[in-house]
Amino acid sequence: LNRKSDLSFNSVGEAHRMVHLLALHLLREDGCVFAQIGKVGEFNGKITPECNLPAIKHNSLENLAEVCDRLLSTKLSPLKGYVKVVSSTQEPFEAPSKRFQVSTEYQKTVCHCQLQCPIEVPTCVFRDRERAGVSPRTPNHGQRQQIVPDIGERQVYAFSHEDQTTLYTWLAVDEFDRLRNEDMENFLLNWISGLEPDPCAVASGTHEVERES
Repeated sequence: LNRKSDLSFNSVGEAHRMVHLLALHLLREDGCVFAQIGKVGEFNGKITPECNLPAIKHNSLENLAEVCDRLLSTKLSPLKGYVKVVSSTQEPFEAPSKRFQVSTEYQKTVCHCQLQCPIEVPTCVFRDRERAGVSPRTPNHGQRQQIVPDIGERQVYAFSHEDQTTLYTWLAVDEFDRLRNEDMENFLLNWISGLEPDPCAVASGTHEVERES
C-alpha cells in the first residue's frame, strides 16, 4: 500500500507512469479558493514556486475518505476541523513528470469543500523590499498589483510537513488560473521571497498553535 505510482512500458519500450492523486478544492464564502503558491525547504531555504490545489498521492486501493482525512491530518493539519467535504469529482489528465521525465497519467480525485469558520493561525505577508525587488524577468510593482491586487495585504499561510514549509493563500478563481501558468513562476518566486515574517518561522508558530489547541 505504500507504492504511490505504477510504471509500465508499451510495445516499443516507452515508459508510462500512473499516479493516483487526491486534491482539495476548498472555497471561502466569497468564492476564493485555498491554493498552494510554493514550498520552502526548512534546511536549505530553497524556494519551489508552484500554484496548485493542495494534494496528496495515494494507492489505488485506498479508501478516498481516508485519503482525504490523511491530507487534512498531515499536509493541512492546521485546517482539520475547519473543512467540510460536500462532494467529489474525477478529473484525470496526462502530463510529463517534471521529476521522472516520463509520460504520466494522473487519476485525480477532487474533493470539493467548504470553509466552516475563519482560519486562526499565524500568517505572513508580502513586503516590497529590495531583496524582493524586480529583475529583467520579474514583474514590476505595478504588474504585481495587476496580477494579484492588494498583494501586500494577502495573508499567506505556512504549514510545515516533512522538512518543507508549504505556502497557501486565498485566490480568486481568475488569479488561480493565471498563476498556474509556467510563465508565472518568477512572479511566485518574487512573492515568496518578499514574505515577512520568515515563512518557516511562521510554520513553527502554527505548529505551536496546533499543539496548544
